[in-house]
Order: sequence, then structure tokens, then C-alpha cells
Amino acid sequence: MKILVAFSSKHNSTAEIAGEIADTLRSFSGFEVDVKDAAVVLGLKPYDAVVVGSAIYAGHWQTEAVSFLRRYKDQLSRKLVWVFASGPLGTDDSLAPRNATAVPEDIRELVDLIHPRSTILFSGKLDPSQLGLLERTISKVVRAPDGDFRDWDAIRSWATSIGEVLAEIEPAEVPTN
Repeated sequence: MKILVAFSSKHNSTAEIAGEIADTLRSFSGFEVDVKDAAVVLGLKPYDAVVVGSAIYAGHWQTEAVSFLRRYKDQLSRKLVWVFASGPLGTDDSLAPRNATAVPEDIRELVDLIHPRSTILFSGKLDPSQLGLLERTISKVVRAPDGDFRDWDAIRSWATSIGEVLAEIEPAEVPTN
């Protein structure tokens, strides 16, 4: 089983989540997992399954991740696909945006065409030292909390659930391009 974990990450937090998902999937026997920035993926033909994720800023996926979905929507619709996003900050629901979702409204129709097995939204990380002046100013204005709010156990649990589904699939059942 060959799996692609494609991501778009502005400040590396989502890239680290993608790496953890890939490491968890690699713990399953017989899985070969590639982790790639969505902007550099050249094709999906070699992959049996795809996990795709994006950082969310101001309620939107990163441009590179949306371009990836648009470019490969037909192939993705015939593959086993899982979708994740990261972005909300804080450990309390009151700190995260009330309408936070893994699939923002502006790409919902596109994601629905792909028929992902599941979608999930993970909390993110805010390290002011990685931000530009404008981003630091915005984060202060909106009172975004600094810190790493990613729940690594939840990330590994979700990745494990993907691995369990894929481990049960017989090679003849894997959708083809």
C-alpha cells in the first residue's frame, strides 16, 4: 500500500502534523508513505491512498492545498482520501473560532467531490518568532494565544484509524486511477 501525505504549511506546524501522520502510518506493515508539500506533488498515479491537509488562516486553506485539490480532484475522487486541517489556537473552545471547520465553506463543494473518508480539524501552534510584522500585529489585535496547542495523541489516533482501515483492504479492493 503506497500512501501520500500532502500538506500546505505556512510556518511548519501543519508540516509537522503531516510528518506525524506519516510516521504513524509507517508503523503499519506493508505501508510505504511519502510526505510532500502539496505544491511539489507531480502526480497521484503511484498512490493507493492520499491524506491531504492544510493550515487554516482567517478561515481559509492555503492556496497551494486548494490548488492541489483542484488539480487532482478527478483522481482523488477515485482514491481513498482523508482530509485534515490545523489552525485554531487554545485549549478552550472559547479561544478557537466558533465556526472553525476542517473544510471551510469556500472549498466545501470541491472537497465533497473527492468524497473523503473523514475530515478533521486539529488545533495549531502560534510562535510569534516565526511571524512577520503584519502577522504579529494581527495576532495581537485578535488576541491570539501564543503556544503549541496541537494534540499529538489525537493526531496519532486519527492516523492510526486511517492505517486500520487501509490494513483491512485487500489489494483488489483498492480503487484505481
